Amino acid sequence: MAGGEQVTDEHPLSPKLGGPAAGEGMPAVGILDWYIPRLMENRQHDLSQSGFIYPWNQDELLSRLDEGELIGFWQTGNDPREWIADRYGVESENVGIGHGVCQSLTFALLAAMPDPDSILHEKGRRKSRRIGVEMPSFGPVTQCARLLGCDVVPFYRGPSEPGDCGPWKFDREQLEEVLDDVSVIILTPMQNPTGWMLDEDDQRWIVDKAAEYGVNIVSDEVYLDSAMGDEIYRPFFEMGEHCLSVNSITKTYGLGNLRFGWVIGPPELIVAAMNAYRNLQGLMAAPSAVAPAPPPPRPR
Repeated sequence: MAGGEQVTDEHPLSPKLGGPAAGEGMPAVGILDWYIPRLMENRQHDLSQSGFIYPWNQDELLSRLDEGELIGFWQTGNDPREWIADRYGVESENVGIGHGVCQSLTFALLAAMPDPDSILHEKGRRKSRRIGVEMPSFGPVTQCARLLGCDVVPFYRGPSEPGDCGPWKFDREQLEEVLDDVSVIILTPMQNPTGWMLDEDDQRWIVDKAAEYGVNIVSDEVYLDSAMGDEIYRPFFEMGEHCLSVNSITKTYGLGNLRFGWVIGPPELIVAAMNAYRNLQGLMAAPSAVAPAPPPPRPR
């Protein structure tokens, strides 16, 4: 993908791009269809949880979920959003929650999209239902927009020269054309599985250009906490009122069984994300809300 050159993703495990999808046209998540049977065979490495290994005592964590604690949790007045707010130095009104990063991504995308009739492209298209997605990407990052009735417009990040392993850069000319045609872009600054971090100059450029075009940014940061304490730790929620960061305890912390994720951003977008959460989920499952507390320690 020299210079971010577009390529056709023909591999059967690649995300399926296109327009709105439902029914028989619902795209599969090929990598999970391939991977889950191997988990059922008790393969040694479960990378759906994390690429990192921690000595968590899952039995101890799950022992909190006795009947009394599950019933009593909702009577304590505890708000799981406060744990995330304290961890990242924001207010609870800046935090939305969900079951894992994929569900939180859906809430963030719904919040980031404008009212369907509010933005018309000069060509007459409903720009509000056109979403730009970075490729390569994980299936749900790319495909959940299609399930919400959106057209997906891909843009690419790749090495500067054919055969290089890095740095991976955007084709800015191509990306600016996408920004002119969409209402939201979704990207993954620390890519999974390459681990390559978005260059700071590209990140600053895309934040500024997205603001110029009136485009919101949804950033899948499920591996970014692994860079806490390093100069490459640059979450998008710190960079603008049009930016949302999505994360979970699954990848960096290896606690995927607990299914707890969040979205951080400006209060007006978080209100919309929480409305989506209430409509599509209602409440967090008590095991997800109870077991993660207190939050895992920051990586050193």
